[in-house]
Parts: sequence; C-alpha cells; structure tokens
Amino acid sequence: MTMSITTTSVGSKTALKPAILVLLPLMGISLLTGCQSMTGVKKSSSPYLDIEEKTRPVVTAPTTPAKVQENGAKRTPLPEYAEPSIQSQSLPSAIPAPRPLQRKAALRDGSNIPAFSKLMAQAQQQIQANQLNAAEQTLIQAQRMAPQSAAVYARLSEVALKKRQGGNAEAMARKGLMLTSNPRQQHAFWQLILASAELQNNAALAGQARSQIQKLASQF
Repeated sequence: MTMSITTTSVGSKTALKPAILVLLPLMGISLLTGCQSMTGVKKSSSPYLDIEEKTRPVVTAPTTPAKVQENGAKRTPLPEYAEPSIQSQSLPSAIPAPRPLQRKAALRDGSNIPAFSKLMAQAQQQIQANQLNAAEQTLIQAQRMAPQSAAVYARLSEVALKKRQGGNAEAMARKGLMLTSNPRQQHAFWQLILASAELQNNAALAGQARSQIQKLASQF
C-alpha cells in the first residue's frame, strides 16, 4: 500500500516537469508584455501600422514647387511683387469761393469837394480878368486837390492858349482827354487840340483834330 502511493507521487512529479518546462516560456512572454504595458509603450499589433508610423513624413511649411516647363526644364517661380502703397492726398472738402473783384477807386474829380468848386470859380474869374499867371496858380492848386478832374486840364489848356503856348496847350488837352468818356467833353478837348495845332502850324495835327471833332459831333 505504501509503495503504490510513493510510485504515484513520483510519477506525478515526473509528469509535472515537462509541463513546467512548457509553461516557463509562456510566463516569460506574459511578463515582458506586462512590463511593456507598465512603461506606457504601445506596440502595434499589425506590422503594416508599425511601418507606417516609422515612415511618417515630417510636416514642414509649404513651399512653392518649381514649375516644370514643357521642354522638361525647371522654372523657378518669381517672388510675389508687393505693390507700393500710394498715399492719396485728400481733396479739400469745400472749394474756396473766388475773391470778389476789387472795384476801381472812384475818380477824384472834385465834384463833391466844396473847396475845389471854389478854386475853379476863382480861376474862371481870373481868366476873364486876364490874370493868366494867377489863374494858372489857382488851377494848379485845384489839380492837386482833384488830380482826376478833366475840367482842371481844360482850363489849364485854355490859359496856355491865351499865353500862346501851343505845345503846353496841346499837352493839357490830351491829359484831360484821357480822363473822360463823355462825348461832349471829348469834343471840347479836340477843339482845344485843334487850336493848339493851328498855333503850332501843325497841319497834320489839325486834320486829325477836325476828323475827331466831326466824328464826336454825331454822337450828341
């Protein structure tokens, strides 16, 4: 009875040895697998996925590929041209109004100056009294008071004719002629010029004066 039990235990020990030898490699593999899972390293179960992970390209900034022409030569793209910014000048919101034309200063003809009228009346009396030098001085005073007065030059031309100064009479008459646009006054000045031309024996000037007198006479 005792012998059979011993044989059986010995036989069981003998039978367990090959089984343990078979299990040891499997236990080692499982231990390795557990260690890998503990270190956080994932092992792909598919060899194709493993190759894909190893050969995955590095992502870089996109570059402009060189264009290939039809003849096979590579064409390097030109850099993009940035147009310069042009600063436009802002137009004024409102166009300034044109400046009004300045009116010409009124002619100082002495018509509104009482002292001028008094001097002109005094000069007329002196001419009638044949006080020509005194009349000339009085008219010069009036001319300084009203330099644009045509009447002053008409009286000065008359005084010069009485003093038989043909050239001076013509000069005074022409100055007065430039200061008036009245046809009657222009007619009177050309008569003074005609008298000065006859005094100077200037036939050409006399003919011109007669022509102007005739032309102006038709306007009034």
